[in-house]
Amino acid sequence: MKILLPILFFFFLGKAIAQEKIIFKENFKNNSNQWRIKDNKDFKVSIINGKLKLEKKFINFTNRGCQWQTQNIKGFNTERDFSISFKANYISGGDHTDMIDFQWGNAITQGKGNSREIFQVDFDFKGKIRLAFFNNAWNYMVYKDISHILRNQNFDKTKSNTYELKQENERLIVKINNVIVLTHKINPIKGSHIGMQQCLKSVWEMDDLVIKQLRNEKQLASLKPNLDSIKTISSRDVSTIKKEDILATNQHATIFPNPFESDFKLSFHNPEKGLVKFTITNLNGVVLQKHSKFFDAGQQLADFYIDDAPGLYILQVEYVNKEPEVFKVIKK
Repeated sequence: MKILLPILFFFFLGKAIAQEKIIFKENFKNNSNQWRIKDNKDFKVSIINGKLKLEKKFINFTNRGCQWQTQNIKGFNTERDFSISFKANYISGGDHTDMIDFQWGNAITQGKGNSREIFQVDFDFKGKIRLAFFNNAWNYMVYKDISHILRNQNFDKTKSNTYELKQENERLIVKINNVIVLTHKINPIKGSHIGMQQCLKSVWEMDDLVIKQLRNEKQLASLKPNLDSIKTISSRDVSTIKKEDILATNQHATIFPNPFESDFKLSFHNPEKGLVKFTITNLNGVVLQKHSKFFDAGQQLADFYIDDAPGLYILQVEYVNKEPEVFKVIKK
């Protein structure tokens, strides 16, 4: 028995370690990973005291150019579960807001049919967090107020703070200093790139970047990503919705299920091709999420995920050349 216990200990330890694998670790002590160093009239990128320092010298309306710092990570698959953590401290700003961001996915356009597809999380130090998806154009998925969370942890943007992005079971979990600030449903995309986009006048530093590939037993060996969380459905599909699942409905729109646990769908008729905007607020009028996407004319389906507390929420839908519609949704 005394011999068996150590064997079992190392067996389970090895199994736990196998659940995650560090595939990239960067402490910026030197530039062995060949980050693009530059210093021109618009931007400056340098490695100083073991930190990657990024600077844009002019405000966005003076110079609307952005600098993209992109790295292709060998062995990294953004289609699978992963975690990314890094430390960052904000030095100075001067634009309309102070923020940093982080991206992952396929950041390079390579030939016909292989377009740039990336997710990006914006950390706005006025107390907001935004999740966006780029596929030929930006689609802003979530815009959430996290000011109360930052106040509770006495957050100081100028100090070294730890940021973590974790994609697991088609959910994105974002943490600041080990506190969850955002959880959102996500459709994984295929890629191996990470990066930062700097469009606003700012100076900030990054350190201790770690990427882990997580093992998920439920994931198939080969995944076929669904890049659009919003898709077209036929009128026959809409007719199968049960009446007991409907709370907010009209002649052209239906929400189901309602009440819901975390996810709900909106079936709606788009009168003409164009941008449709979705806004979710609480009963106090605080905006929790903003979504926008181009749709063809006809019957459409949109998916939503709310990670806030149970209660009553308001969904507003804005169309092109049509009066906005407002719906009540209840989270159980």
